[in-house]
Amino acid sequence: MDKEPKQRTLTQNRAAHLWFKHIADTFNEHGLDMQTVLRQRVGIRWTEDSVKEALFKVLARAMYQKDSTTQLSTKEFTDVAEMLSDVIARDYGVTVDFPSVESLINQERIKEGK
Repeated sequence: MDKEPKQRTLTQNRAAHLWFKHIADTFNEHGLDMQTVLRQRVGIRWTEDSVKEALFKVLARAMYQKDSTTQLSTKEFTDVAEMLSDVIARDYGVTVDFPSVESLINQERIKEGK
């Protein structure tokens, strides 16, 4: 019979937040802003969730002060997506188009060799 893991304790939570503050203070004291730290290679592969959390939501917060993608209007969502595409193209030299019916059809045609 498997026991369900216990939720972290309040003591652990307080300690974690104190540790997070110490890390933040240390980074700030050494001039290591978020952009500098996040650009360092640590060998962690991207996932859908990490792109959403570390890139898309960060831009949404900066552009519209909204923490959830569900809070964005359709125009705001499009603006954030376009900005992210522009940043990726400019900074990394790759283009990742936002999916559309046409792009998905073209992808299938390319796969099928048509």
